[in-house]
Amino acid sequence: MRDRMQVSVEPSKIDGVNVSTITPTTIPAENSDKVLIHVHGGCYVLFPGESGITEALMMAGFGH
Repeated sequence: MRDRMQVSVEPSKIDGVNVSTITPTTIPAENSDKVLIHVHGGCYVLFPGESGITEALMMAGFGH
């Protein structure tokens, strides 16, 4: 899906919490100063970690 959406995924931690920074390969000038924070609603119950980033991959891929 990373290849299909043309994004990179970088896992890291913020204050001890696992996060993924998802960056589109191409970022238009009008989006260069924007950040979208996506909080996966089921992260404590279903699909934690990389399996829970599908929505974020699509938002980054389609939204650039």
